Amino acid sequence: MQSKLFTGLEPQEQERFLALCTKEHVPKGTLIKKEGERVKKAFFLIEGEVAVKKNSSQGEMEVATIKGGEDVVFSFTCMIDGGKSLTTIVAKTECSLLSFDKKVWLKFCEQNPKSALVLMQNALELMASFLRKSDEKLIQMYQTLEEVL
Repeated sequence: MQSKLFTGLEPQEQERFLALCTKEHVPKGTLIKKEGERVKKAFFLIEGEVAVKKNSSQGEMEVATIKGGEDVVFSFTCMIDGGKSLTTIVAKTECSLLSFDKKVWLKFCEQNPKSALVLMQNALELMASFLRKSDEKLIQMYQTLEEVL
């Protein structure tokens, strides 16, 4: 499995981590996580498609479709901080997921300190990238709002 989270890890290190994950088969239409609920695990989308939905003033709207095999890890931030989900994720097709919780993450990191440094650096880079993209979207929204007003 290819994931930016594993960049720089030896294949056997990656396999050790993935062996701690739980494989889940998710039928089409299944709610994987709901906006506003606390999510205590992260997911790799291995196969299938999911809809990313967001509540708005006009109700719930689909904001993206994500396909497995696109280096998809979701709910990582929620897994780390135990916070509430910012989106709803629903299986558009049958999906294969690998999930892991904070206990699995920390257990692997404690048992594999050198690999943990690589994983932590990669996780920080992924989160920083997400934050930058979010900032860019906020700036675009603000500029649009300025033009409208």
